[in-house]
Amino acid sequence: MSTLPPAPLPTTTPRPTTMGLGVLGLIALLLIGAINYGNNLSFLLAFLLFGLWINSAWQARRNLAGLRLQAEAPQAVFAGEAGRLALLSMNGPGVFRPGIVLELDEVTSTHSFAAGTENFALPLPPRRRGLHTPGPIRLYSEHPFGLWRIGALFHPGVEWLVYPAPRGQQPLPTQDARPEGARQARPGEEEFDGVRPYVAGDALSHIAWKQAGRGLGLFTKSFENPRQGLESNWLDWTAVQAGTVEDRLSQLARWIVDCERLNQPYGLRLPRLEIAPGLGPTHQTACLSALARFKEG
Repeated sequence: MSTLPPAPLPTTTPRPTTMGLGVLGLIALLLIGAINYGNNLSFLLAFLLFGLWINSAWQARRNLAGLRLQAEAPQAVFAGEAGRLALLSMNGPGVFRPGIVLELDEVTSTHSFAAGTENFALPLPPRRRGLHTPGPIRLYSEHPFGLWRIGALFHPGVEWLVYPAPRGQQPLPTQDARPEGARQARPGEEEFDGVRPYVAGDALSHIAWKQAGRGLGLFTKSFENPRQGLESNWLDWTAVQAGTVEDRLSQLARWIVDCERLNQPYGLRLPRLEIAPGLGPTHQTACLSALARFKEG
């Protein structure tokens, strides 16, 4: 979130609700009756109701004016999953705002804002793969009597990434699959693992001449490839069998999830993009984000 406090939400002009117009009509009837029949009690009741009607407009505006909201980017989800938009409300001390309605993407909820700062969240409906911008959020208040409505509009200004749904029936590519130009580890890149008795046919460059010079016999240096057991799978766009673009992306997402589950390093190759092999949450996020942002052509 930004360190700068956001500006208060701009509010609309209060407008009477259907109930408010009905109450105004009732006030008019009372006045007409009071004038025709000279009924002082009707005058008193009409003026009391009119004062209440006017005061509720001020109360409705006060309930929403000055509210500050700040949004945090939602966590990425897979296509078909719902998300959550985290929000922070900022109120002045001693200010309580009850019954404020928030509408986001056809989802409506009612929230009462306490004084000070408060964290809350709004649900985000499932979306298709890609980059989305939640909002805007429409707020309105009819507090206290439902006679007037005042509204405000809040633009979260954050992006929501939706990964392709991980599905597909193809097995993981074999570990021998390497991109062109890939090479095996050279002896100089291996780690020394001790010595063992000499066996006929061992390379002369691997003989432990220091031990031989001490009269200890012939031994051969043993090396261990630090990458042994961690060969990388290359998840290649071209390795996915025929299907739509979304089917291919879903299969690649399935492979990524499987590699993470199996603790198997993997790299990703897409048209115009290659991500080097790796493993872990950061690498998984980078690969899934690339799939989410993929554009054909």
